[in-house]
Amino acid sequence: MASQTGTVRAFVEASHLNFRYDSGWSLKVDAFAAARGEIVGIVGPNGAGKSTFLRLLAGLEVPREGSVTLDGAKIDRKRIGFVFQRPVLFRGSVLHNVAIGLKFRHRADAQAKSMEWLERFEIARLAGDDIRTLSGGQVQRVALARALATEPNLLLLDEPFANLDAVARHKWRDELLKHVGGRTIVIVSHDAGDLREVAARIDVVADGVHLPSDHAVARRWLAL
Repeated sequence: MASQTGTVRAFVEASHLNFRYDSGWSLKVDAFAAARGEIVGIVGPNGAGKSTFLRLLAGLEVPREGSVTLDGAKIDRKRIGFVFQRPVLFRGSVLHNVAIGLKFRHRADAQAKSMEWLERFEIARLAGDDIRTLSGGQVQRVALARALATEPNLLLLDEPFANLDAVARHKWRDELLKHVGGRTIVIVSHDAGDLREVAARIDVVADGVHLPSDHAVARRWLAL
């Protein structure tokens, strides 16, 4: 496991972030880093700022202060895959939804590549189905397949275990580890138990502040 303060070069790094919504709610991140291929969990109560933190890492929100870098350079959103807590799916078929990111990149193999990922997640049989007919677990698989089909270097997952029963959660974790292929992943959950089987390190976001796993308050929180 690569630590935030270790000698291994960070692949994604956030430094001195200060973000504030117009409502006055804010998020502070003094230092965060994940090495290439590392899986880092972010846990904390609802409304603590976990999703905002992911959006900052993805470049979907802009901090008032501080910076986020990817592989030592400015964020390149084409290198990032993001699966939202409530995945945004488009009208049409499952195959259309998985292929859309590749089509935006003008990939000639968009259809074939998308079918490959549907097969990996054992939902190729649903390729022609309307997205509105899927179960919650199937929607999660489609969203993850779409994110991975673009071959991102950084994968951001926001509450991917939400609305899944215990059996589905276990299967989802197995599928994630099977298919991530050494990518750097930051995965958010309100339940540390969901993260312990997949993450090398678990940090805490509470009351709008990021706390690294070795922080005294974070250790108490994770011990609950």
